[in-house]
Amino acid sequence: MLLLGACLCLVFALAPWSALGQTATPTFAYSGVADAYVTQALLAPSPTQPAAVEATVGETTGAVNSAANIIPDSPGSPENEAEDFSVGTATPLRLAAGGETLAQPFSVQSSAPADAGGSRALLDINEPPLTLQVTRAETQSQAALDASTAATQNDVVIANAVLEGALTLPAGRSSSDVARTADGAIRGFSDCAVDAPTTLLADPATGEALITAQAITASSESTANGTTSNNTTDFRVLGLAIAGAEGITIDAVPAPDPNFVRVTVRLAGGEVLTADLPRGVNLLDPRNFPQPATGGADVPLGQIIEVLDPVLTPLFGDGGALDGTELILGEGNSIDGDGTFASGFINVIPLDVGLANSPITSAVVCHATSAVNAVRADAVDFTPVREATPAETIFTNPVAAASPSPEPEPEEEEEREEEEPEEKEPAREAREERQEEPEELPFTGLALAPIAAGGLWLVVGGSLLRMFAGRRRE
Repeated sequence: MLLLGACLCLVFALAPWSALGQTATPTFAYSGVADAYVTQALLAPSPTQPAAVEATVGETTGAVNSAANIIPDSPGSPENEAEDFSVGTATPLRLAAGGETLAQPFSVQSSAPADAGGSRALLDINEPPLTLQVTRAETQSQAALDASTAATQNDVVIANAVLEGALTLPAGRSSSDVARTADGAIRGFSDCAVDAPTTLLADPATGEALITAQAITASSESTANGTTSNNTTDFRVLGLAIAGAEGITIDAVPAPDPNFVRVTVRLAGGEVLTADLPRGVNLLDPRNFPQPATGGADVPLGQIIEVLDPVLTPLFGDGGALDGTELILGEGNSIDGDGTFASGFINVIPLDVGLANSPITSAVVCHATSAVNAVRADAVDFTPVREATPAETIFTNPVAAASPSPEPEPEEEEEREEEEPEEKEPAREAREERQEEPEELPFTGLALAPIAAGGLWLVVGGSLLRMFAGRRRE
């Protein structure tokens, strides 16, 4: 019995009872991304530029990832960006060809942990074939050292952007924000806006505006917390006009049915016609509109076709000013997910240009996308962020390493030498030993093992002695 009791005492002493009062270090898994741009156009090859060039204007991106590795390390910066949990960029202009960046002036980037960010403002950029003015390019990023929280906010505002005389943007802006909070919720949001009358396409021979719009906006928001998730995409086109269709302007917004776009045609006499068109239909070719009309609207789709067809047919037909050109409204999708993820994107006006000698072969005006996953790292596409980095200006604020205990002031050291000369070396050695000591580990109970083992041997030894003493007496 004494031996059994001693064993139980040993087990009790060795058990890591302190662990019962600790919680396991939490692990976090999440990812999110958002990006937006005012326009992205593909420029046709020319004698001065033999390869097709992709021009992206007014772009912002943001991303968070619990496993880091959103982007590779940017050379020349003191921080290893590959280890950061949040990254953001603001890029007024990027020219690329064959997957390689040719120019990216005035772009800014930030990443975290260790909050970082900054802005640049008011600069004229002349990078043929495009000129523009940047009024703001700003980026901010934050993240906790344990990745429990991460966030980034990014904005860019441009003005007077002119692309080869074919596309003119007097004012545009975009923003991209992503955040993961300590309660496990994650949100990605992006939006873009063209805030002034814009020429979407001009005649390459005369410079006359062929397609214009008064204002264009787009947004995408994705949220998830592991239980609920949702994506919302939205857009608006105001005052879309086509040369030759005098007195006719077109507005567009999402229809109640997400597969449709609600189109409102305003006629010169004040008449207003509204109908729902399937996403992806070429607005310049009423002959391709579905028959009979589908979706809800104020009037039958046939009435809009009767108004637009005789006006537009001469324009997009053979030899017309818009021959071979397609204009689509509200291209995109939206996925609400299963509670853990959500995503969605919107391209407000995708434009395919069929004009001879046009410097632009295609363009998208106003793009916004977002995607989040509340329970998985690396579950979203970080390509937009990687394409925008490294930026021209990288804002970093590296995590400071723990500094050693400060040495005494020289005057104090001299006084100590005069008062206690015999203790000078021992005191210094003691300080050095303290600096070299490893960080104290959490109490686990294992330090009691030698004491418990000694106690066990005493108990067992005493039991054996008493047993032998009893036999002697017998």
